[in-house]
Amino acid sequence: MSVMDELDIVIRQKSGKVTAGIPQLGLYAKADDVHAAITALEQKRAAFLADLNEAGGLDDLEVRHYNVSSAPQQRRSELGQFTLKALIIIGLITGAFILWAALLIPRIERVAENTEAKMQQYTKVGGAQFWAKVEDELERAADPAHDIPPEKKRKLLSQIHVLVERWRPFMAEIAPLFADFQRPPSVEGPQSGK
Repeated sequence: MSVMDELDIVIRQKSGKVTAGIPQLGLYAKADDVHAAITALEQKRAAFLADLNEAGGLDDLEVRHYNVSSAPQQRRSELGQFTLKALIIIGLITGAFILWAALLIPRIERVAENTEAKMQQYTKVGGAQFWAKVEDELERAADPAHDIPPEKKRKLLSQIHVLVERWRPFMAEIAPLFADFQRPPSVEGPQSGK
């Protein structure tokens, strides 16, 4: 029995066409029915062997073993490994995100609370504390013990006097603009002849 007699023929039907093949030799034929596909495959095998015999390579021919049942199992195994690897990666990414969120969210909440407390402290107007602080500041400012020394008072007053004298000509020119706002509007009735 020769090696050529041990070759497997695989027949598959897909989309209404039949494919017959010898996977060890890489020969395939397609037809409308099984008989026509096997006949076409036999013709291709005979032509292949004739070409191989003519080239003197028939004795050197090594046939690969082909196991029909192992190919689908190998594909299923590869698909299972891929699925397992994908699930591991998804799990790692999800775990990293959860850990990041668990560590970062409390910090963000503390910063937000601190910022809110500071904003309330700086923007709070009114209330008992505010008015108590205003009273304390007024009392401190009115206390003679905190009065400005006489020499410093004289110096500040002379500086204010210099500033007033410098700006007086400008203010005299601008004053008529504001004079109309200081007088009450005149009431002109129907008796005025203007």
